[in-house]
Amino acid sequence: MVFEKEGQLQNVTFYKPEQVVFKDVNMSKVYLLGTNFRGSRFLGVNWYQPKLKRNGLHEDSWIRDFGDASHMQKYFPQLEESYRNIRAALEDNLNYQAAADFYVGEMDAQRSQLNIFQRHFFSVIALYRVVSNYGTSVFRAFVVLILIILLHFGLSLYLNDYKSHDTQFIYQLLQRSFAQFTFQNLDEASYWVVHPFAQKWLDIGLKLLGISQLAMLIFAFRSRIKRH
Repeated sequence: MVFEKEGQLQNVTFYKPEQVVFKDVNMSKVYLLGTNFRGSRFLGVNWYQPKLKRNGLHEDSWIRDFGDASHMQKYFPQLEESYRNIRAALEDNLNYQAAADFYVGEMDAQRSQLNIFQRHFFSVIALYRVVSNYGTSVFRAFVVLILIILLHFGLSLYLNDYKSHDTQFIYQLLQRSFAQFTFQNLDEASYWVVHPFAQKWLDIGLKLLGISQLAMLIFAFRSRIKRH
């Protein structure tokens, strides 16, 4: 295994990349920023970064040691480009499992270039990370979908004065939340709604958010199937 310790392979250009093969190489401790790997082949290459808990670049782990210090911002555009470059090379190698991890790194590097509010809350890319880890995590997409339904259920309990009802009514209200999510026709006469106007808008919110998150779940499934 080559590169058992740290190595330098930065800003390298392969003039005949189709003839370049990395076999049994430990890339997890190698600095790679600026090197163009497109067209190269990878056989038995280790990219795993323990600090990231996924495949990635050694530079990414190094930058994280410094936190979000402002003087590290200059590295994120280079990191994003390097992640994108290697992701494309891995996809050409049909290694979609590792390519997905590098896509996460690419998006994280892009997100890190935003201001602190956009980085964590007020941006599409931050929301994309929360709902499905950039379309790569089936588990996260499913959990967020269930949380949306349970949030609707919890708010419905509050609107319907659950303390004055028995356990059977609470169970029926939970069924109602799942029924609303699946666009089933309901006999609303069987439910006692204290605030019908608020409940109506709550149901609309569930349907909008639910179907959006369902799309994220399907997209994550598609990516998973593609990788395998």
